[in-house]
This record gives sequence, C-alpha cells and structure tokens, in this order.
Amino acid sequence: MNARMMKTTAHDIKDFFIPLEQGDVYFIKTQEDVWLVLSPLANAMLLAKGDVVQQLDSLLRQDNNRYVNHQLATAAEALSRIIPAGDRIARISAPQDLQKLSILPTQACNLSCSYCYAAAGRSADRLGWEKLKGTLEYFIDAGRLKSRYLTISFIGGGEPLLEWEMVKKGIEYAGKRAAEQGFRVDITLITNGTVMNDEMAAFLKAHRVLPNISFDILEDVQQKQRGHYDQVMATLDCLIRNGHQPSVNATITPENVERMDQMAGLMFRRFPDIKLMIFEPVVDPGIFATAQDLRGFYVKYTREIFRVRQMAREKGCIIECRILNNVGEILDRGCPPKLTLTPRGDLTICYCVSSPLEKSFKKRVYGRADDQGKLCFDQEKFSAICSENVYSFNKCEHCFAKWYCAGGCMCPNDLYDEARLEVLCGFTRELVARELTGRVQRRHFRKNGEDILQILSAGENEISPVYSVG
Repeated sequence: MNARMMKTTAHDIKDFFIPLEQGDVYFIKTQEDVWLVLSPLANAMLLAKGDVVQQLDSLLRQDNNRYVNHQLATAAEALSRIIPAGDRIARISAPQDLQKLSILPTQACNLSCSYCYAAAGRSADRLGWEKLKGTLEYFIDAGRLKSRYLTISFIGGGEPLLEWEMVKKGIEYAGKRAAEQGFRVDITLITNGTVMNDEMAAFLKAHRVLPNISFDILEDVQQKQRGHYDQVMATLDCLIRNGHQPSVNATITPENVERMDQMAGLMFRRFPDIKLMIFEPVVDPGIFATAQDLRGFYVKYTREIFRVRQMAREKGCIIECRILNNVGEILDRGCPPKLTLTPRGDLTICYCVSSPLEKSFKKRVYGRADDQGKLCFDQEKFSAICSENVYSFNKCEHCFAKWYCAGGCMCPNDLYDEARLEVLCGFTRELVARELTGRVQRRHFRKNGEDILQILSAGENEISPVYSVG
C-alpha cells in the first residue's frame, strides 16, 4: 500500500495522505469502501466509509467546513491535534545519552542454528573482566542525567551462559553499582536454553534477571533448525521451578510459518505460566531464493500472526513481534541506538553487528573498551550512525507506517537487496494497517459491544468514533 497525495473523487480511490503543518493524516483502504484514517502524531485513528472520507478530506484541507455534523467535526479536530515528532522522541546525540546496554560475553556457541544472524561472525574471542567492568561503570554513572532507568541485556553473538562466571560477576557488579548510583536497572538474559541448571536459575531469580529463551517450540522444527529440544524443555521447567516467568522467542521460518497455532497451543498446555512469546520473522536473505519467495512467506506470516495473537489474548497471553510491538510509539529509528560491548571490546550500535567478519562491522562500530576498562568513542562516527533515521530515508517520506517502523531494523537494511527491501516495506505496511484496524475494532467492541467493521461494511453507519493509536 503506497501512500500518495491525491484528491478524493470516487469510492475506488487508492490510499492517500493530507499534509498538515506538523504532520500528515493518512487514508488507508482496508477493504471495499472502508478506510482507516490515521494521524500518527495526533495519536488518533478511526474507520470510515468512502463518502465520509471525502468529507474529512475536504474538511482537513479546509476546502469546506460548512454543513458538517458534530461527529465529523470532532473527528477532524482530533486528527489535526498534532504534536511534532521532535517533542516526543528522545534525542540521542552522544554515547552518554544511551539507555540500553547489550553485552556479548562470547561469540562461541554450542548450537549451529540454520538461520543464525551471527554465524558469520564466529570467533574464539571472550570478554575480559576489565572491559566489562569499565563499560558497566561508564553506563551506570550518576553523571548520566537524562534518565535514571537503564536496561542491560546479556546476549549472543554466541551463547552467553558458556561464560557463566563472567555473566554472574557482571550481574552482581551491575546491581551493586546501580544501588550506589541511584539507578533502576532492568537486566535480561537471552539464552538458547541448553546449559541452564538450578544454581543458575536461582541466582538469576535472586538478582531479578529476566530470562528469555530462544526456542522454536515444535520438536521437529527445533531438531531440524537448532537441536537440543529436550534440554530446552528442561530449562523452561527449571526456570519455572525457581520462580521465573520466562519469555520465549521463536524465529518464524518457512518451516513453521503455517504452524504458529500449534506452537502457541503447545506452550499454553505445557507452560501455562509463560505469558509472553515473541514470534519474529527470520532475517536471512539466503533462505529465500527470490523476492517473490520472501513475499509469499510474508503473506503467510501476516495471516497467521493475527490469528495466533487472538488465540493468545483468549488465554491471557501476549504474542509479539518487533513491528507490532512498536505500533503506537513514535520512533525516528527502527532500532533504538545501543551501547553494545563485543567480546573483543568493540562498541557497536547493535548486537547484530559484533565481529569484524560481518559485512557491516566497520560501518556500525563507534568506539572501543581497552584492556584497562577505559572507553573511547568516535563522536563523529556515532553522530553519523544516529543520523541514519526516518528523516534520511526517501522511501519513508510519505509512508503511513514510518513512525512505527522508522526505516526498519538495520540488519535487513544491510543484508537485503532493493527488491527484498521493497517486499519488506510492503509487509510492514500491511502488518501495521491490519493491527490498527484491529485495535479500532477491539476498542469499539469493548466500549459499545458491537463490531464496527461489520457495521461499516453493511452500510449501517458511516464513521467510527476516534480512538487513540497507543
């Protein structure tokens, strides 16, 4: 769905937008003669019939503000109540502004996942204590005045628990320093779930570390793509036994894209205490021979993710993916900039780029921690990386999804060719449009007990009330 500016003249028009002084109002055709009207920077949206769309178009352009009913005037006012993006986005101008730290203790791994984003960067490098200690001291520091809330993630690269003593020492030190410096720090650990034991689980619980298990859930898929199915199931049992409520991160590939309902169903039955799952589509250009193959995969993913998320809601569970999780926020970058410490001591913008063996390494590295724990930065390089945002992508200029996608994750942007990136953009727009339409439906049903989309489609009404996006 390409958003482009045009006048409304008939019921069969394409998507279009209206440029207002501080932002745009978008009109997205969701189905026959039913439109999603979206004003991201006003945090406002509604559903409307085609004839009302024409009236809203005229009203918002101030071509004619006479003879409109109260509901239409109220809608136009809400859609026009725009707060500039710059007033909502936390500007990052220097490493001192960063609020997220990713730590890669090692690039070694005991698995060889078929779709691994980091496999090309494998090395024998291990993180030294002085580098980790110095980075934690820099990150958790009273001079960092913009925020007193920080997040730290121990992540791969490789498998972080292969360096358990270093991870353990880092968690203890981070907690101690946060208490001394008056910070709230949330710590997460992302692991493949193959080396966990009760001692580790108890330690993580005592230090309020949130575990996330990378797991493909279905035994045949896990064994084919990752292996060690029984060990991961035992790890989930171990974590729950020690008082955790872990989240599960499943990579969706052609092997399981049409089996997401089975994946969710298994988790509901076997682990009812798990309330959060992430079903993220794979990022690996080698899996798809052509852009058309990628498009076919995304069609299946879009169909299934909404179906399985509804299943999850009925079970009191949440299933997320990055794009849908961002809807409602106002972003200028697809990935929030991070302070990422690699095993070598390099400081990069994202954990997906962590080794000189990877394609985008030189482009994404902006500093280094030396053997004494001293951090040095290339401020010019950092500024250049941070300037790569929604404002710098021509493709984003008139896209209704841009404030939720913000140009997308840098990983596919670096790896995909233009044809595949075009497919990815189309997938993103479809996902966002369906999510927002569903939100209007759900909120209207909770408020009024009726399906507004069905009512509009039947011609029984012409416009929904205005609802917030977030």
